[in-house]
Amino acid sequence: MSFEAMAWAAKSECGNSLNKLCLLMLANYANAEGEAYPSYKRLAEMCSCNDRTIMRSIKSLEELGMVKIKPRFTESGKQTSNTFVLCMRGDKSDRVGVTNPTPNTVRDIQLVNINKRGDKKSTPYCDGFTQWWKAYPRKDGSKKKAYDLWKRAITQIDQAELLRLTKIFARLKGGGKFTCHATTWLNQNRWETVGQTTNENHNRNALAG
Repeated sequence: MSFEAMAWAAKSECGNSLNKLCLLMLANYANAEGEAYPSYKRLAEMCSCNDRTIMRSIKSLEELGMVKIKPRFTESGKQTSNTFVLCMRGDKSDRVGVTNPTPNTVRDIQLVNINKRGDKKSTPYCDGFTQWWKAYPRKDGSKKKAYDLWKRAITQIDQAELLRLTKIFARLKGGGKFTCHATTWLNQNRWETVGQTTNENHNRNALAG
């Protein structure tokens, strides 16, 4: 077990509780290089769920940039359990009992400043969320909370599909005062109703024509 990996996993934002538990289990198995080799079956047992659920969770962690998956093979060429590499990005700040070193790159300095300020405007949003936020028709409300809910949403729906449905919703609603906040739309899985609304409008137009 790597104490550095466990500390990093405990502090990481993972989108949902299952992702967090899965990341902690991987950290529990990780060596000093942040590599772990548990099977999906073993992780499923540790997390009290089935193999498919664990596969989806790890895929979600991979999309969030927190885990890399590398296939492993035996000498005979048979595939065995994957290598899961925790993407701690060389951040030494999580080491237990070790003084934080001085940042030596521009990126390190920026991350340190973000952690110190702690204000919501300094949250480093990923490109996928930035595109989604730009597409959603209503911008007031908590962007940081919307980011957390967006990360949860892309564990349930493909990221590109979510963006597509959001753009359709934006065309239908136009950002008026009756459009719900982004956090409400994501929290209540409103993207599931976009296709239904489109079909209803098509049927009305067909009847009127």
